[in-house]
Amino acid sequence: DIVFGDWSSDVCSSDLGTVKGAIRFDWTKTKPGSNDELLHFTSLKINLRQRDFTKNLKLSHSENGVYFGFNSICLTDAERVMYQFMLRGADTEWQPPTRQNFKNYSLLPPGQYTFMVKACNNLGVWSKQPLEFSFTIKPPFYKTWWFIVICIATLTIVIVMVVLYREQKLKLEKAILEEKVKERTAEVMQKNAELA
Repeated sequence: DIVFGDWSSDVCSSDLGTVKGAIRFDWTKTKPGSNDELLHFTSLKINLRQRDFTKNLKLSHSENGVYFGFNSICLTDAERVMYQFMLRGADTEWQPPTRQNFKNYSLLPPGQYTFMVKACNNLGVWSKQPLEFSFTIKPPFYKTWWFIVICIATLTIVIVMVVLYREQKLKLEKAILEEKVKERTAEVMQKNAELA
């Protein structure tokens, strides 16, 4: 609604000059709408280095410091914009509302994460859908499934080889011992024959 003629100072209205004259726009008569399209990411830093918002970003295990900058445009009272954020995979619930328009996470363990943020404008209207960004921190190679499988297979092969080697050694020692027993028995029988 456009209101003409009332020129009293009012924080809920704006005076505008046009080609056809001066008008006053009364913000209180506007319907609060969604501010989803006004919320956007402004910055992504990995270990303090600027990065692009790449879909399904994959990071190494050492790239575990993540910084998100975000902003919601509010033309009437930008100072009253509030934010809530959550890192799915690390946080169990939404953080309390704050005016802080950035969030830093450090020493994140390997895993899959989705950072979500929503904004509330000066009229108390929250974003219907949170703004989201997903990324993955890969584990170091020694914690991957294929490395663990290789280690288990190698250990199994080594154990089997050690067992087979010991069996062969025992068989060889047994054969040598049997040969010595035969020789001793033959010597004893020969001496008994001589004595007889």
